[in-house]
Amino acid sequence: MKHKPHDHFAKQYLAYLLDSTFGQATKGYELAHGLQVDVMFTPTTTAARLQPLGLLGQLVVLPALLEPFWNQPSKRDIRDCQMKLWLVYKPIYNQARSDKTRVNEDQLPRLWILATSASTALLSSFGAQSDETCYTEGVFLLPEAQRTGIVAINQLPATSETLWLRILGKGATRQQAIEELRALPAEHPLRDTVLKLIYDYLKQIESQNQSTKEEKELLMDLSPAYYKWEQETLQKGRLEGQQEGRQEGRQEGRQEERGEFLRSLLTLRFGKLDQTLSDLLKPLLQLSPEESARLLLQSSREELLVKFGKPPHSRRRLVKKK
Repeated sequence: MKHKPHDHFAKQYLAYLLDSTFGQATKGYELAHGLQVDVMFTPTTTAARLQPLGLLGQLVVLPALLEPFWNQPSKRDIRDCQMKLWLVYKPIYNQARSDKTRVNEDQLPRLWILATSASTALLSSFGAQSDETCYTEGVFLLPEAQRTGIVAINQLPATSETLWLRILGKGATRQQAIEELRALPAEHPLRDTVLKLIYDYLKQIESQNQSTKEEKELLMDLSPAYYKWEQETLQKGRLEGQQEGRQEGRQEGRQEERGEFLRSLLTLRFGKLDQTLSDLLKPLLQLSPEESARLLLQSSREELLVKFGKPPHSRRRLVKKK
């Protein structure tokens, strides 16, 4: 997670989204020679019940190996993924030989490489072709015997069918997907699941002593979605508290949760918190979620201190008086 936060998030996201409701998803599926499949998925439901997942549901109608990439994969990356596919096939063929049966090639697992981008040159070098009759623009299939597909996420059309894959995109692609996620109706069956995952992920990266550029990009894109979810859960908690006579306790719990999140953002921006930064938590909690997020993501340390009446030169003045 320290070096590849997108990969970590992508694996968490895919496994969380697919597991239980639609089938069995395993992160870091162990293979021979110390290799791991990022996410191995075996569906336990019908294609019709996978429809809420849109294009992602189409990709996992059969057992699938899912390999997400933050940058365009290299030729070696793709070959490494294909090696994993052959290692998955080996016991299937061995069992068929032992049972003296034939393997149904059409039912073998597929490998799906989920790349934020894929150049024409890279796709051509593997003989990958677009097949919009079966899938959509941005999905490229290698020759059939290879059972491999490459999804160029930045080339997917911006439709509800591709939303769950575009969340794994980069830059403007991901930002637009996050906005569409936030705009979904509260009763959407997957919306809260994904927003809760985003919240959990942002809490996890607090453990980093210093955030990377990639983590900051993820933070900028994911925080607005979290705050929308937080506001809704706060409102829900207030309504439930009024109905059950426990509004104050519920609000205090949510306020503590929000305080933890703001502490996470401060840590990501400025590293280990000193007392001066910790003192900013209380006034930040008095602001709206959107305003506090904007300030933390866009302001320097000095700007924050001035904003809340703690000028950065005040410490030097105290030292001079001594």
